[in-house]
Amino acid sequence: MLLNETCRHFSDLTDLRMKQCSLFGIVGVTDKCLEALSLTCSNTLTTLDVNGCIGIKKRSRDELLQMFPKLQCFKVHS
Repeated sequence: MLLNETCRHFSDLTDLRMKQCSLFGIVGVTDKCLEALSLTCSNTLTTLDVNGCIGIKKRSRDELLQMFPKLQCFKVHS
């Protein structure tokens, strides 16, 4: 599956009640994928691990909290 298709369908695969998400080491994950995830999980996600996801550029605390306001724990090192 192409990366664009992955990001476009990413929100279809997520649970609206998901509280934790680890995308650890998936180098194909991009900012667009996080935006798709936020469409379904922004009000419930409290833990996010994007460690090693080198395609994510919006990784500051403020940027992540804008997309996921309930985040309490997140790992963003690459």
